[in-house]
Parts: sequence; structure tokens; C-alpha cells
Amino acid sequence: MKTATVSKSGNVTVRWTAYIQSGTYWWSWLIAKNNGSSIDLVAPSNTLSLVAGGNASGGYSSGLDSGNTASVHDYRDYDVDVKGLEPGDQIELWLRSSNSSGGQETGNGQTLYAKNFYLKSESPTVEENPQFAGTVTKPAQPSFHAYRSTNVSYTVNNNVIFNVEKWDEGGCYDTSTGVFTAPVAGIYMFTCTVLVAGSSTGAEYDARLSGGANNNTYYFAPGRIEYQAGTTWGDGYIALGTSQIVKMSANEEMSVTFSTFGQGSIYGDGNGMWTRFSGYLLG
Repeated sequence: MKTATVSKSGNVTVRWTAYIQSGTYWWSWLIAKNNGSSIDLVAPSNTLSLVAGGNASGGYSSGLDSGNTASVHDYRDYDVDVKGLEPGDQIELWLRSSNSSGGQETGNGQTLYAKNFYLKSESPTVEENPQFAGTVTKPAQPSFHAYRSTNVSYTVNNNVIFNVEKWDEGGCYDTSTGVFTAPVAGIYMFTCTVLVAGSSTGAEYDARLSGGANNNTYYFAPGRIEYQAGTTWGDGYIALGTSQIVKMSANEEMSVTFSTFGQGSIYGDGNGMWTRFSGYLLG
């Protein structure tokens, strides 16, 4: 039996890796709560419910994580969503030897092996528990990465349009407007680089992130910059960039604009190596 105690209510995903040593029998699993310290109960009480419905129990071939195929005698990864937890509950993963139909068998001498047991939050009120082995992932964490794929002309105070997304978890960035909209209140991290093409000596540029709490403005480093051939860059190119942590309320927006744009165009390339904008929720 593997256990963890939760401090808040909600739903969780229970993940683990397991198999049974070679022999006559199969194995099954059951997720319950609050059965105390005993690890040798024939019939644990308080079986939890699956988020999708039904009891949180099954044979070795059910509850498999994506990309895993059933194998009774080889390690396989499991991923099961359960509900009905309250603060202070002890959540328990029970593994039992079984017959081919999943019915429990005892005293057969085969050893069950389990590792990488941990919980992942499936609702905002449940804390992820960091005490277990394995990598904790947050696949639903709002984040995006977009870039400019082609050169485009620009007029001051308009949004720079990063028109291609590499990813957009949560659908928070709009490739037609260049605007990121915070799906929830929190602290966000943004990074951006813009490359200007077609500049010439004396042309000046000021780029900025605009948005967040109180519609703040965050200017790119190194501030207003003047193109100087052979000094700043070469061949008419000049780059500006920034990284910024911003506090945002739900539905507040963030975008990239220039308050000064001497001349030229916003450079883009098909691989997204130069003009790019990304962000994610820190917490």
C-alpha cells in the first residue's frame, strides 16, 4: 500500500508504476482512503470514486497511462483520476494479486512491485504533494510561445503580431491581435525578442510590454536604442529584448508595442529564431 495525506478538498490524479513477478496470478489495484496504518487488509473500505464515474479499482490492464500497453509482468505506468477527497484524508493505493478477472487472490507467493507514486492536482483546491518520487508535471499550466514567421511593416503603438504559435496551453494568446489574456489571476513570466530589419544610422527604437495590473508598461533593454552601422548591428538589423514578471488579474491583457520605431520592418523567419514572444503562469 502507498499512502499520502491531502490538506485540501477536490479531485486528484493518482499516478504510479507497477508489475507483479512472473507466476500463476495477475494483479489488480484499488484506490481508497482512511484505512489506517494496516497494509494487509483483504477488503479495504472507503473506496474512492473515479471522476468519470464508478469505483476507483481495476485490473492491471485498466487505468494505464497514455502510450502504455497492458503487461502483467512488466513495469507499466498508470494514471487514474479520483474525486471525493476532504482535508486530512489519507489517500491509499492498494495493489493485490488477482485471478484473470480481477478477483483478489491471497497467499500465492508472488511479489508486487510499485514505484513513482505521486498525486497531481486536478482541481484548484488540491495541493500537489511533493514528497513522492517522480517528476511532477503541470500539463494544464497556462503557457504559450509564438513567433513572427514573415517580415511585416509596423506603425508605432500598434501590437506586434507574433502570427505562429509553437504551443498555447489554455488558448490564451491570439495570433491575429498579438494579445495574451490571463485566464486566471496570478504572477506571470514573459519573455520577448524583436528583430528589426531595414534600419539605418540614426533610426531610434523603443519597445515595451504593455498590460497587467494597472496597465503597466515595461520597456525592453537597453531602453531607447539608436542604430549605428557597424556598431549596433550590421546590414540594417537591430534587436531588442526583455524578460518581465507581472502580476495580473483574470482577463487582463499583455502585448508588445513600440513607442518609437525609426524605420524598417519587423523581421520574421519560418523557424521562429528571432522575433518571438512567450509567457506562462508562475503561480
